[in-house]
Amino acid sequence: MNVLFTGKVHRRRRIETILHPPKGIVFWTECSVDEKEDYELSSHKQKKTLWRRIKDVKQNHLIPKEGLKVWGFNFDLIYSPGKIVFNKFPWVVEIDNVACLSYYNLTLLKLLKPIIKWKLKSKYCKKIICISYAAKAQMMNFFSDSDIADKCTVVYPYVKPMKKVKRKDKKIRLLYVSTHFFLKGGREILRAFEYMNMNHNNVELVIVSNTRQDIIDEYKERYKNIKFVKANLSKEELYKKYYSQSDIFLQLSYQDSFNLATLEAISCGLPVIATDMFAIPEMVHDDFNGFLLNSPINYFDKEYGLPNQKYWGKDLDKYVSKSDLFLDLECKLITVMDLMISNKEMRKTMGKNSEAMVAIEFSEDTRKEKLRKALTGEK
Repeated sequence: MNVLFTGKVHRRRRIETILHPPKGIVFWTECSVDEKEDYELSSHKQKKTLWRRIKDVKQNHLIPKEGLKVWGFNFDLIYSPGKIVFNKFPWVVEIDNVACLSYYNLTLLKLLKPIIKWKLKSKYCKKIICISYAAKAQMMNFFSDSDIADKCTVVYPYVKPMKKVKRKDKKIRLLYVSTHFFLKGGREILRAFEYMNMNHNNVELVIVSNTRQDIIDEYKERYKNIKFVKANLSKEELYKKYYSQSDIFLQLSYQDSFNLATLEAISCGLPVIATDMFAIPEMVHDDFNGFLLNSPINYFDKEYGLPNQKYWGKDLDKYVSKSDLFLDLECKLITVMDLMISNKEMRKTMGKNSEAMVAIEFSEDTRKEKLRKALTGEK
């Protein structure tokens, strides 16, 4: 089965889908699989007006006929990451959250909802591939349509398990990874770590992020056990140098649809302390393979999981950096960090639980089989 994977630039999780297709499926794409790393894409977000987005919908969702017959054969299906397709041709769409269908613009989502719903219900839309159960529930709540609900299926992103490396030193290494320092709780993690130094002399913290230089200067001068690494590493470097050589993963996200870094961390058998943002509770089960803390920002509505208009339109990175309303979260983080650092057996058990979750819920065989059924229409 020949599948046209649309889009010219993709994040690593989609490139991994292209590179690791199910048996009998061949993905064809104009995207280079060796193009940009995720940190490069995260650092260059293009802001567009509502009118520009409306023009995008008109221009980017209808694939020219000649584009469906190249390399000497016909395609059987279109795989569209985050975009509805206007062609009268079989297609599936991948969803991280419902707003991706309108370029993450809630005003546009409201305006186009009838059209989007009509296209998703059409006979040409074969499946709606949700990358989390949170995304599936959100789609069902937003559209309230049984036909759309029946088309929704969950297929988690690709992740490659990696064993932890035994280090010679006896320190307990905490790891934080994000291109957005404030938006993923970097400041709160640094503050909580200050308290850890009062009770533990065998811990160190590695911050892989685009951290402001004044913050780096302040903490490097005061603490020798905090290491700052610029977020310009490939996935391979992250796995080899940091995920596999750490003991606890920290991720206090205030804005996320999935958070692939958390999945990468548990794939290396790490216990995780994270916020309960959207799909993260599917990867971190509280008091099983880590601890979940309530996010002080409800980026998605708590009851139905829909985008929260209060925060969606804000520059959250700037908002968080200037806000000092996260003291409750810091206190809870200190408590669970202290608990996990003090209890080696807890870390060991939670790490094994992370490995078990990846082997069962996020395994490559399971992902491929679910994706194969979604693309072929097999029940």
